[in-house]
Amino acid sequence: MDFTKFGDNNLLYTSFNQTNDCVIFGTKTGFYVYTIEPFKKIIARKIPGGVKIATMLYKSNIVIFVGNVDKGLYPKKKLIIWDDHKRSVIGEILFKNEIVNIKVTKQIIIVVTEKKIYIYNFENLNLIDRKSTRLNSSHANISYA
Repeated sequence: MDFTKFGDNNLLYTSFNQTNDCVIFGTKTGFYVYTIEPFKKIIARKIPGGVKIATMLYKSNIVIFVGNVDKGLYPKKKLIIWDDHKRSVIGEILFKNEIVNIKVTKQIIIVVTEKKIYIYNFENLNLIDRKSTRLNSSHANISYA
């Protein structure tokens, strides 16, 4: 894939949606969503400070992301749930430590921080469970069973 299309946006993160028909890019200027077939940009949003981690809920208007700044509107410790139809934040969860990975289904949101994994109910953002772990790196990989 030719990432030169992104110019000086400085790519930070890439992920596919659950059905692998869209890809989302987190950059130092925001996030971009492309359909795979045909490869076409469908969403482009500027986010102050950029986007360190991003995923989308299937092929919907819901994007879940983590900012790329230590302080500010979208810090590295805050999970943001964005509704692109409304072009606004519809939910957020602030953590004590930096978020290193996120996964989402229609029912749950999994958030990995440096030493814990949190599982939230997607509908109401209530905490379902949390587990202490060893040190998780920014490359912590979690997959669905």
